[in-house]
Amino acid sequence: MHNEYFDKATSLKKSEQYREAIDYYDKAIKLDENNADYYSEKADCLRLLGRYQESKTYFDKAIKLDENNAFLYYGKGHCLEELGRWEEALGYYNKAIELDPDNEDYPKDKLRIIKQLKKIW
Repeated sequence: MHNEYFDKATSLKKSEQYREAIDYYDKAIKLDENNADYYSEKADCLRLLGRYQESKTYFDKAIKLDENNAFLYYGKGHCLEELGRWEEALGYYNKAIELDPDNEDYPKDKLRIIKQLKKIW
């Protein structure tokens, strides 16, 4: 049953119906609280809605379940960046790069943070 909820949520997310997708990710989570993908996808929907503090919380839950997933650190870093917590964000981008050095997006975001930090130093 949880796969049906997850599949429905993913379909809704692809069509940019993030609020509705969150409802289905919640249903999937209730049936399987140990699936990092469910937390990650809910976190990403929250991020896309601009709800960065909430999103960060769900990325944290996903990281506890799957600490070797670069996207989770990247997602949390993005939330921290949007919250103006650039030094913390840099640490999470660094971890994402460490786990997935072939991803071309992670260094670009790291560079953006470094430029932002130089402005305030």
